[in-house]
Amino acid sequence: MQTSPDAVGITNVKVGILMIFAAVFCLTSMDAVIKFLSDSYSVMQLVCFRYFGQTILVFIIFWRHLGLLFKSKHPLLQIVRSICLFAGTLCFINGFVNVDLMSATAILQTSPLIIAVMAHFMLKERVGWQRVLGIVIGLIGTLIIIRPGTSVFSTYSFYSVGAAFFYAAFSILTRRLSHDEDIWSSFLFTTTAGSIISLMIVPINWQTPTMIDIPWFTLAAIFGATGHYLFLKAHFLAEATALAPFTYATLIFAAINGALFFGDIPHLITIVGTIIVAGSGLFVWYRELKHKITSVKSEISLSRYNE
Repeated sequence: MQTSPDAVGITNVKVGILMIFAAVFCLTSMDAVIKFLSDSYSVMQLVCFRYFGQTILVFIIFWRHLGLLFKSKHPLLQIVRSICLFAGTLCFINGFVNVDLMSATAILQTSPLIIAVMAHFMLKERVGWQRVLGIVIGLIGTLIIIRPGTSVFSTYSFYSVGAAFFYAAFSILTRRLSHDEDIWSSFLFTTTAGSIISLMIVPINWQTPTMIDIPWFTLAAIFGATGHYLFLKAHFLAEATALAPFTYATLIFAAINGALFFGDIPHLITIVGTIIVAGSGLFVWYRELKHKITSVKSEISLSRYNE
């Protein structure tokens, strides 16, 4: 008995969603391990190990095809894109090692809102009033989490804001390159570039890991590499619009890790701000999905009319 294409598609989406949950779990676990190590090692060294471990895994998987994967039609854009991801990673780690994991992660969730703004100016994508409303509400939620002018305000929160901007720029450039570049080539460029940059800088603040900490560094690298692999694999199986809402599980895992391992119990105001940020992101996602469905229906109607 042959499986129908629709059934295969539904199965792929289900597997993709499960992979997104697994990816989010791995990446937030990596963040927790890095935060644990941050008391003894510099942020740059932590970033270096995070990238280097991922690069080794990618080279092991694709060593037979490295020559082909390193070929690019837009090498300069690939380099700029890789630098954006590296800068975003550096900012985010600088943020969450100094504030609680949930707050830093919640602020980072404004990235989809920033992407919507950047897409308008850089990709000439239309931004309706509903999307603008979602962006404004998301920024209000971010201000509630940061709470400038209060005793809980920390300038380190702005590292997470910077990370959101860099990740947004990375996503926009990824979207720009997606039509001409292989996704695995882009993945290889980002991991290799991050490793090279960090290896050039890390000797300044190098501290030889102790035998006790080496397993933790290894665990962080495994979590990071596995998480990014699952994230990409999920997007091979299902469209980003189907997966996007489930990436907000990051907030849940970050809150659990923060409470269990660092004693960071989220303040009620932080939880409110987080819900507002996540809600605004989901609202923008819903508007984009609705617009896409409407466009597809219009194209189908037009094709039938032409027939």
